[in-house]
This record gives sequence, C-alpha cells and structure tokens, in this order.
Amino acid sequence: MMCGQNSASSGSYAVPYREQFVLKVLQQAAQRAGLGHVTWHDFRHAVSTRLHQLHATGKTIQGILGHARMETTMNIYTHSIAESEVEAIDHLERELFPSCSQLPGSGEEAKG
Repeated sequence: MMCGQNSASSGSYAVPYREQFVLKVLQQAAQRAGLGHVTWHDFRHAVSTRLHQLHATGKTIQGILGHARMETTMNIYTHSIAESEVEAIDHLERELFPSCSQLPGSGEEAKG
C-alpha cells in the first residue's frame, strides 16, 4: 500500500504503509461493517474482485497479486458479484434490444 500527496503518474514516489498498519485499519473497517475478523488473505480476494469490477485486465490483477498463473487469479481470487452480473445482463439487453428500453413497463418494475 502506498501513501503520498502526488500520484504515481506525476513521477513522485509514495511512501509505503506498513503491512500491520494496513491490516489493523482493514480489521477496524470490517468490524464497523459487521463483517467480523478479516485477514490479509481475505483482503487479497477483495482486491482482486474489486479490480475486476473496475475493469482491470486479468493480467493486471495477476501482476498486482503476484501470481504466476492467470488461472489462480481469476478462478480462485476473483469472485463473481451479483450486482456485476445484473449490470452485465442489463448492458447486454441494451445492446441486443435497444428499442425495448423505450417500451412502457421495461424499467425496474418490469424486472420482478
């Protein structure tokens, strides 16, 4: 984890956080969110999944996590999120049936 006032693209170097500090902050946030105890390993799964939701490539996520094999990153660390699945289906529907979004009753109330 890095902390700094300048972005990586500005050419300035950031100062890394200590692992134990980051883990303590994560555990406190997880407790507040009602998630219970979290581990560094849990955080790696969350990072992989969130990066995927943000449309990072599998190769990018693999590099960040330091996995030798893409299969490890995508099949073990990256999890499917129901919200992302719904967004993907909605996007596909708009691409395949653009005129249907104009029909009465095609909004959220029609999706049961």
